[in-house]
Amino acid sequence: MFKSSWYFIILIVLAACKRGEEPIEQIGTPVFSVSGTIDGAPVNLTAGINNYFLFTNFSSDKRDITLFSGTLGPQQCEGCAPSLSIDIRNYTAASTYTIDSVDHQPRYFFYNTQKDIEPYYQLSCQAQPVGTGTPIISWDFGNNRYSGETNPVAKFEQAGIYNVIGSAVFPSNCFSVLSQPIYLTPTRVGKHTNFTVNYPDTHTLLFNSLPVDASALVNWDFGDGQQATGTIVAHTYATRGLYKVRMQYQKGSDTMVFCKNVNTLDFTSCTHNFDFRTAFVVDSLHLSHVVVKWRDASGTLYSSAGVEQPDYSYFKITEASDYVANEKGNPTRKYTFETTCRAANGTKVIELKKVKGIFGYAYPK
Repeated sequence: MFKSSWYFIILIVLAACKRGEEPIEQIGTPVFSVSGTIDGAPVNLTAGINNYFLFTNFSSDKRDITLFSGTLGPQQCEGCAPSLSIDIRNYTAASTYTIDSVDHQPRYFFYNTQKDIEPYYQLSCQAQPVGTGTPIISWDFGNNRYSGETNPVAKFEQAGIYNVIGSAVFPSNCFSVLSQPIYLTPTRVGKHTNFTVNYPDTHTLLFNSLPVDASALVNWDFGDGQQATGTIVAHTYATRGLYKVRMQYQKGSDTMVFCKNVNTLDFTSCTHNFDFRTAFVVDSLHLSHVVVKWRDASGTLYSSAGVEQPDYSYFKITEASDYVANEKGNPTRKYTFETTCRAANGTKVIELKKVKGIFGYAYPK
């Protein structure tokens, strides 16, 4: 029965297959709703009208992947129709991410389709500035992406060799920069060379290539116009200063370069280096996966899971904000969403077109 001054909310934390307690009745205008075209027919569902409620739950699997679920449908009836469900599956394993972690993702993927698997390369950098005061750190990753974080994580969609530049500017205006080739290719990702530096005396430096392999050909450029060859080499600088040392490490057909800023012991200005790790990730770019489910008036359930989506399919959140805690005291978020996609029941495929709505999701404290 329609009551214009009432709306109803259910924000219930559930076990895997259980519904929770009775909803809390609150005064106000209707908040949660869905509208759009589904299987060629217009759909308009609003919580608080004709006994419709929003049910939510969340659960985590053994890999700490969290599933946030919301269903707008008839009250006290899990399988009643018609109803629309949206599940957001957080694919950042072993993290403390909550529902609000999905607010600002640039793209969502429909669960269990070929688009779920989008490999990419990941570069984790760690700044190593040495100087007086706290420096301003900046990065140029060589792929038209930049960062001002001290220890950023960068994403690369394409394989290749990228020249990464890290710089540090200290309060005294002392500036130090290092450029370093990063190898993001299938045979080299996750592996890179390095070298250690020891000081026999103030101007003499002893360089040791890593890994230590007598069969490798190692060439050195000491940054002062001098070169040498060998896995372990010593070099004496004529004057004090900061020098960029370039080591080229070759074993078989594999060649890699590693660079580092080094200084004589009597050098008194600032320096900057950075360490890094690379990885090839076959995952979902740490975004969330979405399952859209529609139960029509006859009770037939259609799901987007496992359905090959056309290029025009999408799911996006246009607004997100904190909402009132549920009756169990769990925090909640309110989302305004839009989607166009396909769903199927095993034999029939239907279209959901320009479906818009507002859902609420409870999440762990």
